[in-house]
Amino acid sequence: MNNRQPLPHDPLPDGASAFLMTARWNIEDHIISNDGAFPPAMFAKFSGLSVWAESKGLTIRSLDGHTLDNACLVVNEEYGEERYEAVWVRVRYRRYRDAMEVHIRRCFIPRGTIGPNGIERHDPLPEHVARMDLALKHIHGDHVINVGRLKTHHSEGWVMLLPVIKESNSGYGSKIERRLDIIDRHVMRVDVDEIILLKLYGGTKPPQDRESLDKIMSMLHGSILNFPHKQRILESAKKRYLEMVPLANESRYPSDGS
Repeated sequence: MNNRQPLPHDPLPDGASAFLMTARWNIEDHIISNDGAFPPAMFAKFSGLSVWAESKGLTIRSLDGHTLDNACLVVNEEYGEERYEAVWVRVRYRRYRDAMEVHIRRCFIPRGTIGPNGIERHDPLPEHVARMDLALKHIHGDHVINVGRLKTHHSEGWVMLLPVIKESNSGYGSKIERRLDIIDRHVMRVDVDEIILLKLYGGTKPPQDRESLDKIMSMLHGSILNFPHKQRILESAKKRYLEMVPLANESRYPSDGS
């Protein structure tokens, strides 16, 4: 989508925020372009990912140092109205964070950079390395669907990775994701949902009280572009979080179901 600028409240250095915003836009563009539907987060087989990518006009690329039967980059090379660029890995692949790092390092080499000798270079300039190293200190490559929910029946499945703030990653994993059910063996695809959206946009540890939750919801409202399903998605995200996580001092607030 056009006319998007870095958000002033992103609590990360410039290099890291760029990857968070790209991941957010991937999901946001899909929701807007597909009448409120979330994009896929997991396929039981690589063939499912491949068929979906082809239907969307996306290209599946290899990542340096990783074979295509373990990790890949799925990207919209046309950069049209709906952008998409995400790393996907096999569920049981242990080097998934390295796959994300390879992607980050590749993106910090500006395309078409010309060296002092007038020849296009494919190695990062010192200033790009500095930004890249700074970004990697703040970002985790995170399975969109917690591996604990997948390894029982879908160890050979494929799951999307997202760059998330480290504090958010560890907090949501211990407080929320472990509460969710194991994905049934008959499920062939799982989509992104509202809880994943909170994790991606929240930028902090999971809220412990209603005030913190309201602040995150307000930030979400300001971060996401306006579209017909926006309010419904935000209300559903807040409702699901309240159903899953007991908040401190909740007795101070009326039980309004919001």
